Amino acid sequence: MKIAYLTDSSISISKKDDFFNNEDVFFIPLHINIDSDDILDDGKYDRQALIKRIYKAKKVITSQPSPGEIEVLLDEIIAKGYDVLVCACIGSGLSGTQNVIYSVAIEKNITIVNLDSKGAGAMQIKALKLFKEEVQKGLSLVDIQNKVQHMLDVSNCYAVVDDLTYLQKGGRISLVSAKFGTLLKIKPLVMTAKEMGGRVVPYDKVRTRKKALQRVVETAFENIVASEYEVVIGNFDADDDAPILKAMIEKMHPQTKVEIMDLCFAVGVHTGPNTLVLFTIRDH
Repeated sequence: MKIAYLTDSSISISKKDDFFNNEDVFFIPLHINIDSDDILDDGKYDRQALIKRIYKAKKVITSQPSPGEIEVLLDEIIAKGYDVLVCACIGSGLSGTQNVIYSVAIEKNITIVNLDSKGAGAMQIKALKLFKEEVQKGLSLVDIQNKVQHMLDVSNCYAVVDDLTYLQKGGRISLVSAKFGTLLKIKPLVMTAKEMGGRVVPYDKVRTRKKALQRVVETAFENIVASEYEVVIGNFDADDDAPILKAMIEKMHPQTKVEIMDLCFAVGVHTGPNTLVLFTIRDH
């Protein structure tokens, strides 16, 4: 049995990371469409320059890889002798990427293990790394899948959004609510709904940025044992507030490991500037 690991660009991790310096790990980029200009989210761009383009654009959408792109990659994986594919892409409630990969894999008669991150970014990274570790222990694929999926199911992500306009464009809230909320300087808080495959839903709103940061930490930790979780802060053009949020968590929960990483465009273009996502990930 030769196992390949597949993820997409919603992981927001540098390809220089040790995890990618492994021939068993494969990556497929999502697409960013800025005013009809289609851009592969492959990391081969200036991140800040692309963010500025997004803010100036009239229309920005993201899309999953085409079936053809997925087929080409799976052909490459099979040609290299892999007969099992472990896939952890952006959550099923956020994109159909994983479903398309599954369909193509079945057509090509390669065994596929799907891990639904029900989120993005740090959750996918943790899932694939944990799966790889458990394989080395000699456990069965089914047992490993159950263990990793359970870890994902009890992990969560919460976000602080600064501008309601982007949520309105994505259909999360109405135009009237967006204009009214912006006028009152309301800071919406959103989370991924696990029962909806990780779809983003609003859960609270406050009047100031400081209160928003405090509230997101309170919500993230109110139903978990802090010492059993690690935290990753996803940062989309919120460089000033990311370290503030990190310091706040470390002060309130000193036993919790906290790190900051870039937030993927697949999420950021729909939430806008100054977005911070707090991932609470169960430490296996």
